[in-house]
Amino acid sequence: HNSSGVAAEENSEIFDIINDKGSIIGQEKRSVVHANGLWHAAVYCFIFNSNKELLLQKRSLEKKVGPGQWDLSVAEHLSSGESYPTAVMRGLKEELGIENVNPCDLMGPLTPRHQRSLQLHHIGIIDNEFVESYRLNNYDGAICYNNLEVSE
Repeated sequence: HNSSGVAAEENSEIFDIINDKGSIIGQEKRSVVHANGLWHAAVYCFIFNSNKELLLQKRSLEKKVGPGQWDLSVAEHLSSGESYPTAVMRGLKEELGIENVNPCDLMGPLTPRHQRSLQLHHIGIIDNEFVESYRLNNYDGAICYNNLEVSE
């Protein structure tokens, strides 16, 4: 395990800061965004195979939030200037090694963009997100877990 790789990557990420109307009002480092509860964007993707089974992932023990916990298929913060659909595709590739998705099988956003707030004061994180959720259907291809993100 390389925990320094995760920490370095997370600290260098830049997020767009979003106001209560959903408009981008600036940019800031991930660590500052989470320490101060600044609103930012995230995307979720639920992956189903052709048997309608949902893929869950177990978070890496190196993750600051929810280490070793079961999670949805893909959860990804948007990088500054990135669109929600682009973040879905990046998350599929980075976390699970999934590329060349059939656009007809990717559905979303599934619901209107919504706000989610997660208060984790014990680790100094207030995670306030505007979230869009997507669904990838009929995925029976290979999955290659990124060990920095996923343990199983």
